[in-house]
Amino acid sequence: MAKAQLLPLRPPSETFEREIAALLQEDFPKGWIAHDVIVGEEQIDVVAVLPQGIFAIECKSYTGQIRGDVNGPWISVTDGKDLPIEPRSRNPYRQALSKAFAVGDFLQQTLELNANPGRAERPWIHAFVVFPEGADFGGLRAVQTNPRVILPRGQARVLVFHPTMLSAYIGNMKKELDRELAAALVLALGGKTDGTWMDYAAATEIHEQQCTRRLRFKIVWEDGR
Repeated sequence: MAKAQLLPLRPPSETFEREIAALLQEDFPKGWIAHDVIVGEEQIDVVAVLPQGIFAIECKSYTGQIRGDVNGPWISVTDGKDLPIEPRSRNPYRQALSKAFAVGDFLQQTLELNANPGRAERPWIHAFVVFPEGADFGGLRAVQTNPRVILPRGQARVLVFHPTMLSAYIGNMKKELDRELAAALVLALGGKTDGTWMDYAAATEIHEQQCTRRLRFKIVWEDGR
């Protein structure tokens, strides 16, 4: 009889990162999505470069009721027990914000080194935090969660989502990211544009794909750039 083999388990956080990356790859098959990306001194759980924009996504595998605000520590409360969300020194809101800034700074350096490919100004880097579907956001204060309209840029610097609402929100955003600029960022991060919307050869074959998870939102932004 074969002996049972003990296999190392991935930490729940790493598994959740992979799940979010896989979700986005399924919903946006022509995008460039990578997880566990090092940019400067920051480790970013998921980076997505899509026609809708550039996204730095912090993935937290905590469930229960999530409590916290923009500045203080966040906790997960389950069955009356408080579990601090790590790291305590920088809550998920601040983590996502720092990582979006890191991507933005890296992109700026890339543009300067490459004479601004795409002839476009530095785009807004979207900072998102995502928790599993079972997480309850009722304890978050002064933080936008699962918005059902596309918010003006700058109105909420970091947005918090459940996975399905994350895809829904991105899918209903206006497609406006410059292809050459996006490709410059992906290549600088060590990725490839083959088969993505940034690949000119593939671009002529791209057709709109309806995502079964996607909900229809009212598009309300144009001004706050």
